Amino acid sequence: MAPSRAAPPWHSEDLLSALVNARVDLVVSAVRSASRGITATPLTDEEFVLVGSLTLARTIDTRRLGDDPIGALAHLPLVAYAEDLPIIRRYWRSEFARRPPNATTVVLRP
Repeated sequence: MAPSRAAPPWHSEDLLSALVNARVDLVVSAVRSASRGITATPLTDEEFVLVGSLTLARTIDTRRLGDDPIGALAHLPLVAYAEDLPIIRRYWRSEFARRPPNATTVVLRP
């Protein structure tokens, strides 16, 4: 499967497109396909957790965390596998109903 310019080839959209176009027989994806003719079976629920060093954890204002979690975490650097922050965005949206305001510090590439 050739990588798209918009996203690395391991993004769910590319994998699901390959499935729809019969380039692959099976896809394990974090998102459900909206395409007709594709049957999805949930395997497990994802659990996301924030992970960081003790040094960074000490910089979080725990009093502010309860009332303004986005503000309390906004100074933390982000490490992602893609510049569009797919997993981080999903976590922030599921927990805080919006995208993270944090700057992406490092993007890891395969």
